[in-house]
Amino acid sequence: ACVVQRAEAVAASAGRDVWLLLDGSSAAETESRLRSSSGRLRVARRPLVPSAWRFDRELPSAFSNGTKTQLSFLLWLRSTSYRYAWHVEDDAFFTGPWSHLFDSFVESEADLVGATLRPKVQAWMWA
Repeated sequence: ACVVQRAEAVAASAGRDVWLLLDGSSAAETESRLRSSSGRLRVARRPLVPSAWRFDRELPSAFSNGTKTQLSFLLWLRSTSYRYAWHVEDDAFFTGPWSHLFDSFVESEADLVGATLRPKVQAWMWA
């Protein structure tokens, strides 16, 4: 429910379609709940990632779920007519209108816009 509320908040200020990709029955339940809303939030079932595509066995366990999520997003994107998309993880926050962030990259020719990746350090979150 919290993820849906955050996605609704993104959709309210994004100025474009926002899709929430969910697993199985969660997608159907959420979609029926949102049918009555007039917002730009859409819901789709997250595509399953073929096991042959997964390389998470070589990654630390903290990254394996994210890898599946990102590959699943790419599979979904390939099945749509969208030419460009943002993959925003459910724990990402932006304090301004999301349209300001998205619109600032409209003229960009970059294939990928992302946060800085840092090497894993021994800290409490990795213990």
